[in-house]
Amino acid sequence: MKDQAKLDNEESIDNPLVCLVKYDKIVNFDFKKNSFCNVPLNITISNTLKFRPVSFCIEADEEKRVRNINDFFWTGVTRKNIKTLKPREVMNIQFSACFTTPGVYDLNKIKLKIFKDSSTNMIIQTYEERKK
Repeated sequence: MKDQAKLDNEESIDNPLVCLVKYDKIVNFDFKKNSFCNVPLNITISNTLKFRPVSFCIEADEEKRVRNINDFFWTGVTRKNIKTLKPREVMNIQFSACFTTPGVYDLNKIKLKIFKDSSTNMIIQTYEERKK
């Protein structure tokens, strides 16, 4: 078995997670019948490392968006701490956005905070999905 220092050198830990956010691109909804339109988001997170687990926090980033009367808001779970995502493991997390008016919205407001290891709260990297 290889020692941990050698394994660490063989893997690039710069970008250990891949995050894919899926949601319906077009939603037909009658705001005259109901004031709130909830849209589920399915977030798939993969640990790309072969030998190391990753600890992280995923959250809906409310600080970055401009708030106005026609904006959306997050509902339900908006933050989740994952103590250990095993090497090559994939997990799914559900978030939900609520809209009060029709329009075009940018839902790429998800933030990942990757921790150095599971025993500390030291953040080594933060990734944010950006509008493309």
